[in-house]
Amino acid sequence: MPNYSEFTVKKSLIALVFICFSILGVKGQEKQFFSRLGESCSEINSYFYQVNKGGDSYNIFYTSNDQLFFEGRIVVVANSIKGNKYAGKCKWYFKNGQPKITTNYSEEGLKDGESVEYYESGKVWKKITYVKGKIKGNRYKEYEEDGGFSQVFFDDFINNSSDWAVYTTDMSDAKIEDGGLIIESKSDRGSARFLSFGSASNYSFEMKINGENSSSKAKRGMIYGFKDWENYSYFLIKGSSVYVGSVFEGVNNYNIEGMFDDNVSEEGDNDLKLISMGGRDVFSINGKVVYKRDKLKLLGTYFGFVVAGKGTIKVDEVKHKGYESTFNSSNDEDLDVKASGSGVVLSSSGYILTNNHVIEDAKELLVEIHKGGAKKSYKAKLIQTDAVNDLAILKIEDPSFTNTAKVKYSLSANTLDVGTSVFTLGFPLALSGLGNEVKFVDGKISSKTGYENALNSYQTSIPVQPGNSGGPVFNNKGELVGVVNAKINGADNVSYVVKMNYIKPLIEVLPETISFPTSSSLSSLSTEAQVKSLKELVVLIKVK
Repeated sequence: MPNYSEFTVKKSLIALVFICFSILGVKGQEKQFFSRLGESCSEINSYFYQVNKGGDSYNIFYTSNDQLFFEGRIVVVANSIKGNKYAGKCKWYFKNGQPKITTNYSEEGLKDGESVEYYESGKVWKKITYVKGKIKGNRYKEYEEDGGFSQVFFDDFINNSSDWAVYTTDMSDAKIEDGGLIIESKSDRGSARFLSFGSASNYSFEMKINGENSSSKAKRGMIYGFKDWENYSYFLIKGSSVYVGSVFEGVNNYNIEGMFDDNVSEEGDNDLKLISMGGRDVFSINGKVVYKRDKLKLLGTYFGFVVAGKGTIKVDEVKHKGYESTFNSSNDEDLDVKASGSGVVLSSSGYILTNNHVIEDAKELLVEIHKGGAKKSYKAKLIQTDAVNDLAILKIEDPSFTNTAKVKYSLSANTLDVGTSVFTLGFPLALSGLGNEVKFVDGKISSKTGYENALNSYQTSIPVQPGNSGGPVFNNKGELVGVVNAKINGADNVSYVVKMNYIKPLIEVLPETISFPTSSSLSSLSTEAQVKSLKELVVLIKVK
């Protein structure tokens, strides 16, 4: 038996360790509050609060609803959110829980790799690839919420990665200096610099002219559709005057020649922009339209800057958008689609299983079926729902519909063990940049119960995205074991799958008896062969 003093010392040490652990634990969960502008502030005035998860791992939450705003590594913590220095994969979210930005950072805090920005609806807005903090090739893709996209070129002249022609001659001089491209013409002939942006039929071209470093006594501005010095178009300013026109086969065709416009800042900065879309060319200066005309056909593919006479121009920024994709008959129906999800064919007569939350509040439902490399959309209606288990069954009812591919999978009869391999097929972010081709992802059963120990679902490690909801989940025998219905924001590869035992009762009360193969004909096939056979039974559901 230990003596009293030895027991007392041990007890004191345990208490001390407990106190230290408690202090460290509290410190790790201390909240730092920020205003809407990201500045440090009191709790009562805060819009965000920041929590250290340990080490350099942080979460930032919206104060009002405790919704996650940021998750990732902050290697330098500042008194302003904007002053933080990040590393690794970082994610930001809108207040409604949709992703806002996902970006990869180097250990030095520079953006490095793909960055994706989203609309609040969850659709992709921009995809940008960075290399050591710089936009790769100064080019990226920008998507419209309704499906179109543009190829964007942006240059702020921090370096000459775009390879502008910078050199000096007796007639002109061009250089990158003080964050801009400076062109000086030493003669009345003028000087220009160009890049080729292809021949997109719809485009915009914008440039910011620095007032302090540009001569207001010379015409200066943009030159576009340049083929040669006898075939090009221009948009220029001089003093407070505007010039718009084109040169065709050496003949100058004026639209505006020296028109006064008080939108032009004679000594200050000027933002010149041309938007050429929908049969119209629109010219603006500092955000205000100065001229419109019927769309002019481009004579060449080069865009750039010009000093038309003796003088200088300094361009601080330039942006060109080429709208490469316009809407066609295959996606016109998607213009008013407000949500999408996945589903699986239950019968060749057109019954489809999906989630209740996918079709909730729908005014119209479309089911897009992919068959033999072709795809076609059909109208469908809701037949059965089970809101408690987040299930719904639709029926295709369209005059043009005949039947789907024959169902080849069987239904799993057993509860899956933890560690069982599973995979899903579906349409994640189909209308937001990932495209409407069936996507395969796999994982394992992580738990026999779902969120908060729900008995109706499994927890899995399948990585899912918006649009995967309602997608079928199969085991390695090709048997249907459930459907995807949820994920946790802020946790990597945590998803939930409604179990087959809760799906069967909904199928059994349908007005038509549905029969499935008693044993899977896919069990002896490789995963690749199973996917090839099953993907025609997976459908894209569009909600209007």
